[in-house]
Amino acid sequence: MTKDYGSNAPLSYNKYLRVADLIGLQDCLSDPQHHDELLFITIHQAYELWFKQILHEIDAAIVMMNEDRLAAAGRTVRRVVEIEKLLVNQIHILETMSPISFLAFRDQLNPASGFQSMQFREIEFASGLKHQSLLDEFRVDEFAHDRLQKRFAAASLGDAFYQALRQRGLDAPATEDTDDGPEHLRRYGKRTQAVLEILTHFDERHEEFQLAEALLEHDEYFSLWRSHHIKMVERMVGTKRGTGGSEGVGYLRTTLDKKFFPELWEARTYLDTQHGEAGCPFAKSEVKPDDILISEPEPQPEPAPQPEPAQPGKSSAPAIKTSWVSVSTERRQAPRAKVNLRVRWEGDLGRREAEVTSLSKSGCFVLSGGKVKAKELIRLDILLPHDEQIQVWAQVVDEADEIGFAVQFTLVDEADQERLDQFLEQNLSVES
Repeated sequence: MTKDYGSNAPLSYNKYLRVADLIGLQDCLSDPQHHDELLFITIHQAYELWFKQILHEIDAAIVMMNEDRLAAAGRTVRRVVEIEKLLVNQIHILETMSPISFLAFRDQLNPASGFQSMQFREIEFASGLKHQSLLDEFRVDEFAHDRLQKRFAAASLGDAFYQALRQRGLDAPATEDTDDGPEHLRRYGKRTQAVLEILTHFDERHEEFQLAEALLEHDEYFSLWRSHHIKMVERMVGTKRGTGGSEGVGYLRTTLDKKFFPELWEARTYLDTQHGEAGCPFAKSEVKPDDILISEPEPQPEPAPQPEPAQPGKSSAPAIKTSWVSVSTERRQAPRAKVNLRVRWEGDLGRREAEVTSLSKSGCFVLSGGKVKAKELIRLDILLPHDEQIQVWAQVVDEADEIGFAVQFTLVDEADQERLDQFLEQNLSVES
Protein backbone atom coordinates (compact mmCIF):
# COMPACT_ATOMS: atom_id res chain seq x y z
CA MET A 1 0.00 0.00 0.00
CA THR A 2 1.51 3.35 -1.03
CA LYS A 3 1.71 6.29 1.34
CA ASP A 4 -0.62 8.40 -0.85
CA TYR A 5 -3.29 5.65 -1.04
CA GLY A 6 -6.76 7.24 -1.32
CA SER A 7 -5.49 10.78 -1.63
CA ASN A 8 -7.16 11.26 -5.00
CA ALA A 9 -10.14 8.98 -4.41
CA PRO A 10 -13.53 10.47 -5.41
CA LEU A 11 -15.10 9.17 -2.19
CA SER A 12 -13.78 8.50 1.29
CA TYR A 13 -15.23 7.47 4.63
CA ASN A 14 -15.15 11.02 5.96
CA LYS A 15 -16.68 12.46 2.80
CA TYR A 16 -19.43 9.84 2.61
CA LEU A 17 -20.49 10.31 6.25
CA ARG A 18 -19.74 14.05 6.23
CA VAL A 19 -17.80 13.62 9.44
CA ALA A 20 -16.44 17.17 9.38
CA ASP A 21 -20.00 18.55 9.31
CA LEU A 22 -21.24 16.04 11.86
CA ILE A 23 -18.67 16.78 14.56
CA GLY A 24 -19.17 20.50 14.08
CA LEU A 25 -22.86 20.43 15.10
CA GLN A 26 -22.37 20.25 18.88
CA ASP A 27 -22.50 23.91 19.91
CA CYS A 28 -22.43 24.29 23.68
CA LEU A 29 -24.22 27.28 25.21
CA SER A 30 -22.56 27.33 28.63
CA ASP A 31 -19.84 29.94 29.06
CA PRO A 32 -17.33 28.86 30.11
CA GLN A 33 -18.20 25.59 28.44
CA HIS A 34 -19.25 22.92 30.94
CA HIS A 35 -17.64 19.53 30.42
CA ASP A 36 -20.95 17.57 30.54
CA GLU A 37 -22.87 19.74 28.08
CA LEU A 38 -21.20 18.03 25.11
CA LEU A 39 -22.49 14.67 26.38
CA PHE A 40 -26.02 16.09 26.73
CA ILE A 41 -26.02 17.42 23.16
CA THR A 42 -24.45 14.28 21.68
CA ILE A 43 -27.00 11.98 23.33
CA HIS A 44 -29.95 14.00 22.04
CA GLN A 45 -28.55 14.44 18.53
CA ALA A 46 -28.01 10.67 18.41
CA TYR A 47 -31.65 10.23 19.44
CA GLU A 48 -32.80 12.41 16.58
CA LEU A 49 -30.76 10.38 14.09
CA TRP A 50 -32.28 7.14 15.38
CA PHE A 51 -35.75 8.74 15.30
CA LYS A 52 -35.15 9.45 11.60
CA GLN A 53 -34.30 5.79 11.04
CA ILE A 54 -37.38 4.62 12.98
CA LEU A 55 -39.63 6.81 10.82
CA HIS A 56 -37.94 5.43 7.71
CA GLU A 57 -38.72 1.87 8.86
CA ILE A 58 -42.30 2.69 9.90
CA ASP A 59 -43.01 4.20 6.49
CA ALA A 60 -41.60 1.08 4.83
CA ALA A 61 -43.67 -1.22 7.08
CA ILE A 62 -46.89 0.62 6.17
CA VAL A 63 -46.14 0.22 2.45
CA MET A 64 -45.45 -3.49 2.98
CA MET A 65 -48.71 -4.00 4.84
CA ASN A 66 -50.60 -2.20 2.08
CA GLU A 67 -49.02 -4.66 -0.35
CA ASP A 68 -50.00 -7.65 1.84
CA ARG A 69 -46.33 -8.41 2.58
CA LEU A 70 -46.90 -9.04 6.26
CA ALA A 71 -43.78 -11.13 6.87
CA ALA A 72 -41.58 -8.35 5.49
CA ALA A 73 -43.49 -5.75 7.51
CA GLY A 74 -42.94 -7.79 10.67
CA ARG A 75 -39.18 -7.94 10.08
CA THR A 76 -39.11 -4.19 9.49
CA VAL A 77 -41.00 -3.42 12.70
CA ARG A 78 -38.63 -5.70 14.61
CA ARG A 79 -35.76 -3.53 13.38
CA VAL A 80 -37.58 -0.60 14.98
CA VAL A 81 -37.77 -2.60 18.21
CA GLU A 82 -34.01 -3.29 18.18
CA ILE A 83 -33.34 0.43 17.75
CA GLU A 84 -35.68 1.19 20.65
CA LYS A 85 -33.80 -1.28 22.86
CA LEU A 86 -30.65 0.71 22.14
CA LEU A 87 -32.44 3.98 22.91
CA VAL A 88 -33.60 2.68 26.30
CA ASN A 89 -30.02 1.85 27.26
CA GLN A 90 -28.72 5.13 25.87
CA ILE A 91 -30.77 7.06 28.45
CA HIS A 92 -28.58 5.78 31.25
CA ILE A 93 -25.43 7.31 29.79
CA LEU A 94 -26.90 10.63 30.93
CA GLU A 95 -26.95 9.28 34.48
CA THR A 96 -23.15 9.36 34.48
CA MET A 97 -23.55 13.11 35.04
CA SER A 98 -23.92 14.23 38.63
CA PRO A 99 -27.12 16.18 39.31
CA ILE A 100 -25.16 19.30 40.23
CA SER A 101 -23.19 19.06 36.96
CA PHE A 102 -26.41 19.00 34.95
CA LEU A 103 -27.81 21.98 36.86
CA ALA A 104 -24.66 23.91 35.97
CA PHE A 105 -25.87 24.29 32.36
CA ARG A 106 -29.59 23.36 32.55
CA ASP A 107 -30.78 26.96 32.81
CA GLN A 108 -29.11 27.69 29.48
CA LEU A 109 -31.64 25.35 27.84
CA ASN A 110 -34.75 27.43 28.66
CA PRO A 111 -37.30 27.45 27.08
CA ALA A 112 -36.25 24.48 24.91
CA SER A 113 -37.71 21.12 25.94
CA GLY A 114 -37.79 17.51 24.80
CA PHE A 115 -41.54 18.06 24.43
CA GLN A 116 -40.64 19.97 21.26
CA SER A 117 -38.97 17.04 19.52
CA MET A 118 -40.66 17.02 16.12
CA GLN A 119 -39.54 13.51 15.18
CA PHE A 120 -40.61 12.03 18.52
CA ARG A 121 -44.12 13.35 17.83
CA GLU A 122 -43.92 12.03 14.27
CA ILE A 123 -43.26 8.54 15.65
CA GLU A 124 -46.29 8.89 17.94
CA PHE A 125 -48.50 10.07 15.08
CA ALA A 126 -47.23 7.40 12.69
CA SER A 127 -47.89 4.77 15.36
CA GLY A 128 -51.48 5.95 15.84
CA LEU A 129 -51.22 8.25 18.86
CA LYS A 130 -52.59 11.43 17.27
CA HIS A 131 -53.82 14.47 19.16
CA GLN A 132 -54.80 17.82 17.65
CA SER A 133 -53.47 19.74 20.64
CA LEU A 134 -49.99 18.27 20.08
CA LEU A 135 -50.09 19.33 16.46
CA ASP A 136 -51.15 22.82 17.53
CA GLU A 137 -48.10 23.09 19.80
CA PHE A 138 -45.94 23.31 16.66
CA ARG A 139 -47.97 25.92 14.80
CA VAL A 140 -45.23 28.57 15.18
CA ASP A 141 -42.62 26.22 13.68
CA GLU A 142 -43.59 26.01 10.00
CA PHE A 143 -41.12 23.25 9.12
CA ALA A 144 -42.15 21.01 12.01
CA HIS A 145 -45.87 21.77 11.65
CA ASP A 146 -45.89 20.86 7.95
CA ARG A 147 -44.23 17.51 8.64
CA LEU A 148 -46.51 16.73 11.55
CA GLN A 149 -49.60 17.78 9.61
CA LYS A 150 -48.74 15.19 6.94
CA ARG A 151 -48.23 12.51 9.59
CA PHE A 152 -51.49 13.50 11.27
CA ALA A 153 -53.45 13.06 8.03
CA ALA A 154 -51.67 9.91 6.87
CA ALA A 155 -52.54 6.31 7.71
CA SER A 156 -50.80 5.00 10.83
CA LEU A 157 -49.26 1.61 11.56
CA GLY A 158 -52.50 0.57 13.21
CA ASP A 159 -54.58 1.71 10.23
CA ALA A 160 -52.40 -0.32 7.87
CA PHE A 161 -52.41 -3.36 10.17
CA TYR A 162 -56.19 -3.58 10.50
CA GLN A 163 -56.64 -2.92 6.80
CA ALA A 164 -54.29 -5.85 6.12
CA LEU A 165 -56.35 -8.03 8.47
CA ARG A 166 -59.52 -7.08 6.59
CA GLN A 167 -57.84 -8.06 3.32
CA ARG A 168 -57.17 -11.46 4.89
CA GLY A 169 -60.78 -12.02 5.86
CA LEU A 170 -60.84 -10.80 9.47
CA ASP A 171 -63.48 -8.40 10.76
CA ALA A 172 -61.29 -5.50 11.90
CA PRO A 173 -63.12 -2.19 11.33
CA ALA A 174 -61.22 0.98 10.57
CA THR A 175 -60.05 3.10 13.50
CA GLU A 176 -61.29 6.49 12.30
CA ASP A 177 -62.77 8.71 15.01
CA THR A 178 -66.46 8.71 15.74
CA ASP A 179 -68.48 10.78 18.18
CA ASP A 180 -70.87 7.86 18.64
CA GLY A 181 -69.84 6.16 21.91
CA PRO A 182 -71.49 2.79 21.26
CA GLU A 183 -70.14 2.67 17.69
CA HIS A 184 -66.66 3.54 18.97
CA LEU A 185 -66.85 0.63 21.42
CA ARG A 186 -68.26 -1.75 18.81
CA ARG A 187 -65.39 -1.10 16.41
CA TYR A 188 -62.84 -1.43 19.16
CA GLY A 189 -64.38 -4.72 20.25
CA LYS A 190 -64.33 -6.07 16.69
CA ARG A 191 -60.65 -5.21 16.27
CA THR A 192 -59.83 -6.79 19.62
CA GLN A 193 -61.77 -9.88 18.58
CA ALA A 194 -59.76 -10.10 15.35
CA VAL A 195 -56.53 -9.97 17.35
CA LEU A 196 -57.91 -12.64 19.69
CA GLU A 197 -58.46 -14.93 16.73
CA ILE A 198 -54.85 -14.43 15.62
CA LEU A 199 -53.57 -15.22 19.12
CA THR A 200 -55.81 -18.29 19.34
CA HIS A 201 -54.93 -19.67 15.90
CA PHE A 202 -51.34 -18.41 15.62
CA ASP A 203 -50.18 -21.44 13.63
CA GLU A 204 -52.74 -20.87 10.89
CA ARG A 205 -52.25 -17.09 11.11
CA HIS A 206 -48.46 -17.16 11.41
CA GLU A 207 -47.67 -14.00 9.42
CA GLU A 208 -50.43 -12.00 11.10
CA PHE A 209 -49.25 -13.30 14.50
CA GLN A 210 -45.59 -12.37 13.94
CA LEU A 211 -46.55 -8.89 12.76
CA ALA A 212 -48.93 -8.36 15.69
CA GLU A 213 -46.17 -9.41 18.13
CA ALA A 214 -43.69 -7.04 16.48
CA LEU A 215 -46.16 -4.15 16.78
CA LEU A 216 -46.77 -5.03 20.43
CA GLU A 217 -43.02 -4.98 21.09
CA HIS A 218 -42.77 -1.57 19.42
CA ASP A 219 -45.49 -0.35 21.77
CA GLU A 220 -43.80 -2.02 24.74
CA TYR A 221 -40.31 -0.65 24.18
CA PHE A 222 -41.54 2.84 23.43
CA SER A 223 -43.35 2.70 26.77
CA LEU A 224 -40.22 1.34 28.46
CA TRP A 225 -38.29 4.29 27.05
CA ARG A 226 -40.82 6.64 28.65
CA SER A 227 -40.44 4.84 31.99
CA HIS A 228 -36.63 4.88 31.97
CA HIS A 229 -36.66 8.51 30.85
CA ILE A 230 -38.84 9.48 33.81
CA LYS A 231 -36.51 7.78 36.28
CA MET A 232 -33.50 9.47 34.71
CA VAL A 233 -35.15 12.90 34.91
CA GLU A 234 -36.22 12.32 38.51
CA ARG A 235 -32.69 11.22 39.39
CA MET A 236 -31.26 14.37 37.83
CA VAL A 237 -33.69 17.12 38.87
CA GLY A 238 -36.30 15.58 41.18
CA THR A 239 -39.69 17.20 40.68
CA LYS A 240 -38.49 20.54 39.33
CA ARG A 241 -40.56 22.04 36.51
CA GLY A 242 -39.44 21.22 32.98
CA THR A 243 -37.35 23.70 31.01
CA GLY A 244 -40.29 24.17 28.64
CA GLY A 245 -42.63 25.06 31.53
CA SER A 246 -44.30 21.66 31.97
CA GLU A 247 -44.82 19.89 35.30
CA GLY A 248 -41.62 17.95 34.71
CA VAL A 249 -41.75 14.44 36.18
CA GLY A 250 -45.41 14.99 37.10
CA TYR A 251 -46.29 15.50 33.44
CA LEU A 252 -44.05 12.68 32.21
CA ARG A 253 -45.80 10.18 34.48
CA THR A 254 -49.12 10.92 32.80
CA THR A 255 -47.68 9.56 29.53
CA LEU A 256 -46.95 6.08 30.87
CA ASP A 257 -50.40 4.63 30.12
CA LYS A 258 -50.33 5.67 26.48
CA LYS A 259 -50.61 2.79 24.05
CA PHE A 260 -50.27 2.74 20.26
CA PHE A 261 -52.26 -0.48 19.84
CA PRO A 262 -54.56 -0.99 22.86
CA GLU A 263 -56.42 -3.82 21.09
CA LEU A 264 -53.24 -5.94 21.02
CA TRP A 265 -53.00 -5.67 24.80
CA GLU A 266 -56.72 -6.02 25.49
CA ALA A 267 -57.06 -9.26 23.52
CA ARG A 268 -54.84 -11.10 25.98
CA THR A 269 -57.42 -10.59 28.70
CA TYR A 270 -59.81 -12.89 26.85
CA LEU A 271 -57.36 -15.55 25.66
CA ASP A 272 -58.49 -19.02 26.77
CA THR A 273 -56.79 -22.36 26.06
CA GLN A 274 -60.22 -24.00 26.07
CA HIS A 275 -61.54 -21.40 23.62
CA GLY A 276 -64.42 -20.64 25.98
CA GLU A 277 -67.19 -22.87 27.27
CA ALA A 278 -68.85 -23.00 23.86
CA GLY A 279 -65.71 -24.25 22.14
CA CYS A 280 -63.74 -22.15 19.69
CA PRO A 281 -65.37 -18.69 19.74
CA PHE A 282 -64.64 -18.23 16.05
CA ALA A 283 -66.58 -21.26 14.83
CA LYS A 284 -69.41 -19.56 12.95
CA SER A 285 -71.94 -22.16 13.97
CA GLU A 286 -71.25 -21.71 17.66
CA VAL A 287 -71.57 -18.08 18.66
CA LYS A 288 -72.43 -14.82 16.98
CA PRO A 289 -69.36 -12.59 16.65
CA ASP A 290 -71.10 -9.67 18.37
CA ASP A 291 -71.57 -11.84 21.46
CA ILE A 292 -67.88 -12.54 21.89
CA LEU A 293 -66.47 -9.22 22.87
CA ILE A 294 -67.93 -5.83 23.61
CA SER A 295 -65.12 -3.97 25.23
CA GLU A 296 -63.71 -0.50 25.44
CA PRO A 297 -60.47 1.21 24.54
CA GLU A 298 -58.19 2.83 27.05
CA PRO A 299 -58.65 6.52 26.19
CA GLN A 300 -55.36 8.12 25.26
CA PRO A 301 -54.99 11.41 27.16
CA GLU A 302 -53.38 14.42 25.55
CA PRO A 303 -50.19 15.74 27.15
CA ALA A 304 -51.15 18.59 29.45
CA PRO A 305 -49.86 19.52 32.92
CA GLN A 306 -51.54 17.04 35.21
CA PRO A 307 -51.35 15.72 38.78
CA GLU A 308 -50.10 12.29 39.79
CA PRO A 309 -52.03 9.38 38.26
CA ALA A 310 -54.88 8.04 40.32
CA GLN A 311 -54.36 4.94 42.43
CA PRO A 312 -55.74 1.93 40.61
CA GLY A 313 -59.23 0.80 41.50
CA LYS A 314 -61.00 -2.05 39.84
CA SER A 315 -59.89 -3.13 36.41
CA SER A 316 -60.90 -0.80 33.60
CA ALA A 317 -61.54 -3.76 31.31
CA PRO A 318 -65.11 -5.07 31.61
CA ALA A 319 -65.83 -8.77 31.45
CA ILE A 320 -66.46 -10.37 28.09
CA LYS A 321 -70.24 -10.52 28.60
CA THR A 322 -70.50 -6.94 29.82
CA SER A 323 -73.76 -5.35 28.64
CA TRP A 324 -73.63 -1.65 27.98
CA VAL A 325 -76.80 0.42 27.99
CA SER A 326 -77.35 3.88 26.58
CA VAL A 327 -78.62 6.49 29.01
CA SER A 328 -81.93 7.96 27.95
CA THR A 329 -81.93 11.69 27.27
CA GLU A 330 -85.36 11.80 28.92
CA ARG A 331 -83.63 11.63 32.29
CA ARG A 332 -82.07 15.06 32.07
CA GLN A 333 -84.48 16.41 34.63
CA ALA A 334 -83.80 13.54 37.03
CA PRO A 335 -83.43 14.46 40.72
CA ARG A 336 -79.88 15.36 41.70
CA ALA A 337 -78.10 14.47 44.91
CA LYS A 338 -75.42 16.62 46.50
CA VAL A 339 -72.40 14.38 46.92
CA ASN A 340 -68.67 14.45 47.48
CA LEU A 341 -67.24 11.54 45.50
CA ARG A 342 -63.78 10.99 44.10
CA VAL A 343 -63.60 10.56 40.34
CA ARG A 344 -60.91 9.94 37.78
CA TRP A 345 -61.76 11.21 34.32
CA GLU A 346 -59.98 10.93 31.00
CA GLY A 347 -60.63 12.91 27.84
CA ASP A 348 -58.99 14.30 24.74
CA LEU A 349 -57.09 17.01 26.63
CA GLY A 350 -55.99 15.20 29.74
CA ARG A 351 -56.56 13.00 32.72
CA ARG A 352 -57.35 14.17 36.23
CA GLU A 353 -58.47 13.17 39.68
CA ALA A 354 -61.35 15.34 40.79
CA GLU A 355 -64.62 15.39 42.74
CA VAL A 356 -68.23 14.85 41.74
CA THR A 357 -70.37 17.33 43.66
CA SER A 358 -73.75 16.77 42.02
CA LEU A 359 -75.04 13.45 40.70
CA SER A 360 -78.17 12.08 39.02
CA LYS A 361 -79.07 9.05 36.94
CA SER A 362 -78.35 11.00 33.79
CA GLY A 363 -75.24 13.03 34.59
CA CYS A 364 -73.06 14.82 37.10
CA PHE A 365 -70.98 17.92 37.77
CA VAL A 366 -67.22 17.40 38.04
CA LEU A 367 -65.27 19.87 40.16
CA SER A 368 -61.97 19.96 38.29
CA GLY A 369 -59.47 22.38 36.81
CA GLY A 370 -58.78 20.13 33.84
CA LYS A 371 -59.59 21.26 30.32
CA VAL A 372 -62.46 19.74 28.36
CA LYS A 373 -64.19 20.57 25.09
CA ALA A 374 -67.90 21.04 24.46
CA LYS A 375 -69.55 17.78 23.33
CA GLU A 376 -66.34 15.87 24.09
CA LEU A 377 -66.80 12.19 24.98
CA ILE A 378 -64.97 11.35 28.22
CA ARG A 379 -64.69 8.39 30.56
CA LEU A 380 -65.32 8.68 34.31
CA ASP A 381 -64.41 6.21 37.05
CA ILE A 382 -66.52 7.29 40.02
CA LEU A 383 -65.66 5.91 43.46
CA LEU A 384 -68.75 5.15 45.53
CA PRO A 385 -68.69 4.36 49.28
CA HIS A 386 -67.22 1.02 50.36
CA ASP A 387 -64.67 1.20 47.52
CA GLU A 388 -67.29 0.47 44.87
CA GLN A 389 -66.37 1.98 41.55
CA ILE A 390 -68.58 2.60 38.55
CA GLN A 391 -67.46 3.45 35.07
CA VAL A 392 -69.47 5.59 32.66
CA TRP A 393 -69.00 7.28 29.31
CA ALA A 394 -70.34 10.80 29.18
CA GLN A 395 -70.55 13.87 26.97
CA VAL A 396 -69.57 17.33 28.16
CA VAL A 397 -72.64 19.59 28.06
CA ASP A 398 -71.35 22.64 29.94
CA GLU A 399 -68.03 23.91 31.25
CA ALA A 400 -66.88 26.61 33.64
CA ASP A 401 -63.22 27.55 33.24
CA GLU A 402 -61.04 26.64 36.24
CA ILE A 403 -64.10 25.37 38.14
CA GLY A 404 -65.45 22.26 36.48
CA PHE A 405 -67.87 20.90 33.94
CA ALA A 406 -71.21 19.14 33.61
CA VAL A 407 -71.65 15.90 31.71
CA GLN A 408 -74.55 13.86 30.35
CA PHE A 409 -74.08 10.10 30.73
CA THR A 410 -74.23 8.30 27.40
CA LEU A 411 -73.16 4.73 28.13
CA VAL A 412 -73.20 2.78 31.40
CA ASP A 413 -72.73 -0.90 32.15
CA GLU A 414 -75.95 -2.49 33.43
CA ALA A 415 -74.34 -3.58 36.71
CA ASP A 416 -72.85 -0.12 37.25
CA GLN A 417 -76.21 1.48 36.42
CA GLU A 418 -77.78 -0.64 39.14
CA ARG A 419 -75.13 0.44 41.66
CA LEU A 420 -75.65 4.07 40.68
CA ASP A 421 -79.44 3.78 41.07
CA GLN A 422 -79.07 2.21 44.52
CA PHE A 423 -76.64 4.87 45.67
CA LEU A 424 -78.89 7.69 44.43
CA GLU A 425 -81.99 6.13 45.99
CA GLN A 426 -80.26 6.06 49.38
CA ASN A 427 -78.91 9.61 49.13
CA LEU A 428 -82.07 11.19 47.75
CA SER A 429 -84.17 9.58 50.49
CA VAL A 430 -81.81 11.02 53.13
CA GLU A 431 -81.96 14.51 51.60
CA SER A 432 -85.77 14.45 51.45
